[in-house]
Amino acid sequence: ELRALIINLNGQQRRIFDDYCERLLIDDGNSFYLYIAGAAGTGKSYLLRLMIDIVKHIKLKSGDELNKPPCIVMAPTANAAYIIHGKTVEAALGIMPRRESAFNKVEQSKVSNLTFLYENVEVIFCDEISMVGSSKFTRINFQLQDIKGSREFMGGLSFVAVGDFHQLPPVLEQYAYEN
Repeated sequence: ELRALIINLNGQQRRIFDDYCERLLIDDGNSFYLYIAGAAGTGKSYLLRLMIDIVKHIKLKSGDELNKPPCIVMAPTANAAYIIHGKTVEAALGIMPRRESAFNKVEQSKVSNLTFLYENVEVIFCDEISMVGSSKFTRINFQLQDIKGSREFMGGLSFVAVGDFHQLPPVLEQYAYEN
């Protein structure tokens, strides 16, 4: 079934997909960061769903606990998260929704639970990245650093961002790339 879906990718999507799969398979300990852009209706969400499915197949090993995901799938709104079968940014990372831009550390017990749950995670997917403002993007980075116990960008995890910066702006914030 997955092969049939991969065959339906167009040329550009297939190049992105193949490059992504190679990066997953290399497993050299280096994180990668990927931004997939395109206008509405170009198949970004279709490609994203395939990338999520393939990471589950590639990274699932014998003996792994099935309730511990190999990736985190999130979006800034509930509707966007529903489309990609993910969670909102706040729900996925245990961040309290707030208007101010400061990052407030989450309770240590919640961080410990997320650390345990996400110990096998290697890739973060964030759809509708244009709606993630600079403050929320910073909170995502800090929370992932706390969860993974690493001061590397995004806690040392690979990060795939999908969206069109000309489509939906963040609410009451600057774009993530402005700061």
